[in-house]
Amino acid sequence: MSDIKPKKMVSRNIAVALGIICIILVIVSLVAAFAYYTPIINSQDNTISSLNSQIASLNTQVSAQNSTISSLNTQLAMLQNLMNNLHIWSTENSTVWVDNASSGLLARTLEDWSFSNVSSFGYVCVLASSDSNTTIVRLTLDSVEWNGTVLVYETTVGLGGIAIFLHLPCAWTTIEVGPFNETAIVTATVIYYY
Repeated sequence: MSDIKPKKMVSRNIAVALGIICIILVIVSLVAAFAYYTPIINSQDNTISSLNSQIASLNTQVSAQNSTISSLNTQLAMLQNLMNNLHIWSTENSTVWVDNASSGLLARTLEDWSFSNVSSFGYVCVLASSDSNTTIVRLTLDSVEWNGTVLVYETTVGLGGIAIFLHLPCAWTTIEVGPFNETAIVTATVIYYY
């Protein structure tokens, strides 16, 4: 005789209930994962934002340093040009009247230096650099012996350049350097060759 066992059947209600429980467990797991990882993601977003700010700040610093390098290269080129010109205009004596003076100046405001009783013929060399392309250099010669005549030489050096002026013996020599149209930082060196 053979024993035939009847098949056990799971009721349909139990199968549906297990399916719903599985779906609920999946949803609860997803909500838990979302709740757990959201603060971590927000923290990482804040870190990324902070690093992006640091990068922007460093890029600004690099840009400023590149500007300084460019300005120094311009000054170097002007000094090399000055050296080359000095071989042509060589004289025996020279005096540094102003050595690398720097000032922040408003538009149409000139930094000036005056010298009295300069009694030799020669020339004045002004090496100027600025962050304004309207920078001017002016030389004024004044002497009582000239019956009220005042000689004024003026040239624009822009962002940087060399101004060379003939100098006659006189009672007063005034050199002025500054921006014409805008506020600027101006640096100047003035050398008198005689």
